[in-house]
Amino acid sequence: MAWDEQPVPRGTIHIESFRSQLQDRVRSFYVYTPPSYHASPTRRYPTLVLLPGTPGTEAEWVEVGFAERILTISWRLAACVRWSY
Repeated sequence: MAWDEQPVPRGTIHIESFRSQLQDRVRSFYVYTPPSYHASPTRRYPTLVLLPGTPGTEAEWVEVGFAERILTISWRLAACVRWSY
């Protein structure tokens, strides 16, 4: 299954933050970059936005939802859809 561990090059999860004017607080968000990201700095990559549920946090996509593992395997298997941007 997509969330099972597989021997493929791994992507990276970066934790970033921004100040939300609407919520008047700092919010975190996670960014996944595929293994080829740094080797191809001019390449454009698709974006997938995963929003937290309520109750929940953005961390649950990584800590519970296996987002990094699923995205890495999907990227490697060319299962990611190329979106218009």
